[in-house]
Amino acid sequence: MTSNESPEQAASRIAKAYEYRQQHPSWVTNADGLMLSAKLSWDALAPLVWCDSPKFGQIREIGAYWRSFLLLTAFAFENLYRAIRVASGSDWRDVRKGKKRHMP
Repeated sequence: MTSNESPEQAASRIAKAYEYRQQHPSWVTNADGLMLSAKLSWDALAPLVWCDSPKFGQIREIGAYWRSFLLLTAFAFENLYRAIRVASGSDWRDVRKGKKRHMP
């Protein structure tokens, strides 16, 4: 809530944001952007991976680009999954319901 915003205005703004997130095109757009970012990581990674003898600094760089690529790709797939859920009439927040945490 901003300083000159009434509680009703804040609630209305939050409701509009929630309605926007319930539209599957927003999730698809996010996934598209994430895949573009993942491709940029892959493009930076490929020359390092396929060189004859990577140096120690390059090995750290390869690991960083690889983790970035995997994380961005995973986020993109999550967004696509949420888009499918929303398009089928489910709530995007229901994606995690019933899931156990991997770490204690």
